[in-house]
Parts: sequence; C-alpha cells; structure tokens
Amino acid sequence: MIFRRTSEAWKSIAPLDLLGELLSEISQQAFAAGWTGGTEYFVPELCRRAIAERQIQYWGLSLVSPDLGRRLFQIADLAGSWVDYENPDRFVPFNPFPIPQEYLEEMSRPANVGRRQPLPTFSPKHLQLFLSSDVGSDFLQGLEVVHPE
Repeated sequence: MIFRRTSEAWKSIAPLDLLGELLSEISQQAFAAGWTGGTEYFVPELCRRAIAERQIQYWGLSLVSPDLGRRLFQIADLAGSWVDYENPDRFVPFNPFPIPQEYLEEMSRPANVGRRQPLPTFSPKHLQLFLSSDVGSDFLQGLEVVHPE
C-alpha cells in the first residue's frame, strides 16, 4: 500500500483513495512495487477481461479473479472513475478506457502478463478487511454490478 492508514482511517476512506490503495496492492503483489508504471491501465483492463472471459487474469506474480474484477468496478463506479497515482502522494481520477495500444501490446507479452501456474485465490488483504467491516458492507450494499462491454 502506498499510504499507511490506521484501522479508524480505513473506515472513512473515500472510494477514490480505496481504489488507489487496492490497485497499488495488486501492483505490489505482482512486481513488489507499490505502483508500477502502467498500473492505471493494466489493472482496469485485467478486471474487464476477468469479467468478460469469466477467467482469472494473471499479471506478474499476481492475478485478478472475476469476483475481484467486479468488486473493483463497483468501487470505481462509486468513485466516479478509475484512479492514477500522482506525486506528491495522492490519487487522482483517471479514465483508462480505451487502453492505449502500447499497453495492450505489453499486456500480450507472456513475460509481462504473468506465469500461468496455479496461484492461491487472490484477494487483497485490505479489500478483505474493508469489505468484512460494517462500513464496508454498508459501502457495497445495494450496488448493481455493471458488466463492462
């Protein structure tokens, strides 16, 4: 995670900041980097593919399941956009679609997409903590899942 937060701070986190923290966690697990260049494009596209293909999408040493993809799309919908990391230490609204061609080409390279080997079911630690709390439950209650086309 890019920012260290107390348990109390997680209860009142804004959707945009939550999304940024979750994308940085996926980047951290994929490449041991808090925010790898291109994360703002790669993760939303992996989420879209996971939902559309109903298959886990691999990235580095990490993966995005269809369920995680739907949850991240829900949070992006609540935030009003996807997110990018901007110095000094803040997340800003960002629209990754359509994905620029150079990022699509990079995603198609096997070394960059990830290892096609069984990995444990992926769910970022902080997403689990947040969604298991009363605040997280209220946060997602009543949302409609919108599948990207």
